[in-house]
Amino acid sequence: MKNLYVFVVVFCFALSANAQFLNWGIKGGVNYNSIGDFYSKGGSIGSGVPDINYEADNEIGTQFGIFFSINYENFFIRPEVNYVSLKNSYPFPTKPAKWTAQQIDIPLLLGYKIYKPISIYAGPVFSFISDIKLEGWEVTSYSDGFIFKDSSTSVCIGTLIDFGVIGIDFR
Repeated sequence: MKNLYVFVVVFCFALSANAQFLNWGIKGGVNYNSIGDFYSKGGSIGSGVPDINYEADNEIGTQFGIFFSINYENFFIRPEVNYVSLKNSYPFPTKPAKWTAQQIDIPLLLGYKIYKPISIYAGPVFSFISDIKLEGWEVTSYSDGFIFKDSSTSVCIGTLIDFGVIGIDFR
C-alpha cells in the first residue's frame, strides 16, 4: 500500500515537469451504489426460512475528496483520493436491516478532451473499506459468518463536463 502512494506521487511529479497545465481541486457528490446481495443459508436470518437471497434496496450515499490533474493538450491524467459512504437496506423477515460502509477510493484516471467542455476518461480504482456495519453490529472480515473483502480493484469509466472552476462528473 505504501509503495502505491509513493509510486503515484513520484509518477505525478515526474509527469508534471513537462505538463502544459496543472490543476487540483476538491470534489463532492452523491452516489447510488449496491454493496451486494445477502445470502441466508438454511434459516440463518429467521427460523424456518429456507435458503434465500435478499436483494439490496439501494440508497443514496455521499462522497468527497481531492484531485490533481496533469493536462497535455487534449489528454490528461487525474489521480484522486475520495472518501465514499455507501448505504443499502435489506428486507429480512424478522425486521429490515440497514447496511453501511465507508471506504477510501483512489482512482487513477486517464482522459481525453473530445470537445470543449466534454471529456471522457477511464482507469483503475483502488478501494479500501474502513468500516462496515449491519444494523449496529461491528462486522469484521470473518465475524458472525460475514465474509467481505476489505480492498478491491475496479475500473471506472466516465464523462466530465468542465465549466472552468466547476465540473460535473458522471461515472
